[in-house]
Amino acid sequence: MTELAPVTKNKKKSASRIGAVQSLYSSKMSDVDISQIIANFVKDGSLVEMDGISFPADYPLYEKIISGVLNREEEICEIANSALHSRPIEKQHVLMGYIIKCGIYELLENIDISGKLIVNEYVNIAHSFYEEKEAKMVNAVLDNLNKKIRK
Repeated sequence: MTELAPVTKNKKKSASRIGAVQSLYSSKMSDVDISQIIANFVKDGSLVEMDGISFPADYPLYEKIISGVLNREEEICEIANSALHSRPIEKQHVLMGYIIKCGIYELLENIDISGKLIVNEYVNIAHSFYEEKEAKMVNAVLDNLNKKIRK
C-alpha cells in the first residue's frame, strides 16, 4: 500500500503530467478509449504514484494535456520530427513518444509556465521509465524546441 503524500501545488502538477503520459500510453497499448481511462482515473481519486507515494493530480491540467495532445497530435508530431533527426516520433517507443508529445503540447500552450520548468518535468518523467541516455534525448529535444517555440 502506498502512502498518501501531503498536497503541494508543484507535486499536483507533476502528478498530472505523469498521469497524462501514463493514460495516453495505456489507451494506445490497451485499445481502451481514453474517456474510459480518464473516468477510471477520476474514480480512483486522481492519484498518481511517484516513488512509492501517491500524489493527487491537478485534474484540469491532466485533462488539458490529454485533450491537447490528442486534438493537436498531427501538428505536435511535425514539431517533434523537426527535432528528432535520426528517428521520427512515430518510430519512438510509444511511451517515449507520449513523453515528448506532452512536453511539446505544454511548451505550445502553457506559456504562463517557464519553458525550462516544463522541460525539466518531462525529463524527470523520462528518468522514471528510462535510462540516462533516453532522458538526455528528451532533454535535448524539448530544450531545442523550447528555444524555437518560446523565442
